[in-house]
Amino acid sequence: AGKALENLNEASAFTEDLRRLRDKALQEAHRTQRNWEGPFWDAASGQQYYHDPAMGRSSWQIPAVAPLYLAWIANKMLQCEDLFPADCTSDCGNLHLAVVKARARYLGPAQQQQQQQQQ
Repeated sequence: AGKALENLNEASAFTEDLRRLRDKALQEAHRTQRNWEGPFWDAASGQQYYHDPAMGRSSWQIPAVAPLYLAWIANKMLQCEDLFPADCTSDCGNLHLAVVKARARYLGPAQQQQQQQQQ
């Protein structure tokens, strides 16, 4: 029973971390997208593009695509009913490792260090 409770506590903490990651990614997407205008249509290429007039730059991709994708993945994981099945084995560990790696890439070294100090 103690191991099951420990797994349940870890699952709850992980779920909360995943919610925070999703929310942070959405905030980053809003901040990123705030200065961009578009989409506009480029007649020569037949493609849509976005423009940041303050910085004088353009992009063929939605500027906030990376944090939006991360938020989408986190949200899909939160909707998964069996994210932490009762018979959790190595697959759960692999899933947790994948999320930790994704979070590490998203947070960056300075934010990772700050997060570790808070724990």
